[in-house]
Amino acid sequence: MATFVSVLVQWVVLPLIMFAIFAFCCIIVGTARSPEAKISSWAGLFAGLLIFVVYVVSQLGQIREPDFRTATLPGMLWYPLGFGLVAGFVFLGFVQAAVPTRLVGLITLTLAASSASAIFTYTFIDQLRLSVLYWTLGATLGTLLHIVLFPTSVGHIVRGGPSQEPSMAEEPRDSLLGPNFWLRSADSPPKEMIHEDQNEPSMSRPSVS
Repeated sequence: MATFVSVLVQWVVLPLIMFAIFAFCCIIVGTARSPEAKISSWAGLFAGLLIFVVYVVSQLGQIREPDFRTATLPGMLWYPLGFGLVAGFVFLGFVQAAVPTRLVGLITLTLAASSASAIFTYTFIDQLRLSVLYWTLGATLGTLLHIVLFPTSVGHIVRGGPSQEPSMAEEPRDSLLGPNFWLRSADSPPKEMIHEDQNEPSMSRPSVS
């Protein structure tokens, strides 16, 4: 049972969280509205993948085959967990502010590079696996706490910015005149007809001698 729980947490749950971060990056790229934001987000995505390739090349000498038979879960590391929690909370707020602007490329760059590098490091580098595990858990917890306190933040990010409510100036003219406008206008003739009646010459009656 311990082996099953260990494999489930370390090799199913954690990788899914890391892939979800990369999927979140792709969602930001797909929901960019303005042409500048779209170009910036795509450029940031490819730049992040390029940084990941550079990181992989630099760590080729540290690659080890992953051991999927670990029967015990690693011990608690508070520093990576705490730093990840703070980073996840603050970063989501920065994402919400930067998505509607040209800075969205920095967001997609960071998300793509960090998620891909985390997956590679967690899978193939034993020395950093424990730190990546708790950093990922802390960042995910911080992001969820931000959503708990600010529930509308995710909707703003997915829509590419805060939603704009229609102003009173954009409402139909009928709604501004009130629901009884047409009832009042039905009882009284139009202004044009009144104006024409007033301008018509009055016919004088013949005088009776």
